[in-house]
Amino acid sequence: MIDWAIACPGPAGLDVAMTALILAQVTVTPGALSSDPEQDAPVRAAVAVLLRACTAVVSIPFAAHLADAEALRRADPYQTPDELAHLAGAVALARSTQQAPAGPPAAA
Repeated sequence: MIDWAIACPGPAGLDVAMTALILAQVTVTPGALSSDPEQDAPVRAAVAVLLRACTAVVSIPFAAHLADAEALRRADPYQTPDELAHLAGAVALARSTQQAPAGPPAAA
């Protein structure tokens, strides 16, 4: 679902950062998707896999935009206190998935 209420023009890196941050938030926030621990943990693990898969294939650098994405999430009145409490961890997780730029091949 796209939240068109907060849609605005901006750099592509911010869009990727926001997507990565939302996926990371779900990953690090227990109960974000289900109050049933038997369902919650496996679903959050699957979202973590999705986060890493998405950021592995994106070619747009986004780590520099994570602070702005975090500010947008903090300003979102629909964020629960629990989601906000886990937001810093989500930023760290999203940042850890940013792929290092490919350099020249190592000399043999």
